[in-house]
Amino acid sequence: MNRSSTFGVIGGAGSTGKAVAWRSTDRAILIDGSKFANLEAVAADVGAAVSAVRIDVRDPQSLEKFCNRCSVLVNSVARVSKLKGHGCASGAESSAITSMLQA
Repeated sequence: MNRSSTFGVIGGAGSTGKAVAWRSTDRAILIDGSKFANLEAVAADVGAAVSAVRIDVRDPQSLEKFCNRCSVLVNSVARVSKLKGHGCASGAESSAITSMLQA
């Protein structure tokens, strides 16, 4: 995988989102979530590669703008159906991506 890829993590303050961020510190990572303060805490813990971003996953334009900034998208939110058709990985795919990053 190209190490200059930008990872986008929807649900970045949850356990899967944090795992992706911690295992991808050599890449730019954009994290989104419903509680911005939690995202900022994750970004501060992980380091300079991680940026907290505000998006509204229910707004197709906001979601598309976020997705267009990313080379790889990981969806680790509970309601995957709300993101259907936007190119974001499902929960099972998120776990597979996390496993891949650990290698």
